[in-house]
Amino acid sequence: MPEKLNDTERDAARYRWLKSRDLDTIRSGGVFAGLTPENVVLNGDDLDRRIDAEMSKAS
Repeated sequence: MPEKLNDTERDAARYRWLKSRDLDTIRSGGVFAGLTPENVVLNGDDLDRRIDAEMSKAS
């Protein structure tokens, strides 16, 4: 990751990377976002929707 990114840009780049993870990551190992107890890997728009839903519950 380029060193010239500010904290917000770095966080955005990390999230874009996480959001683009393949659904098979849970089987092949590595970092991914998941939903428990269902043990489902989330990515793309599904991940956005789940995060938005959880954030709205917290506010």
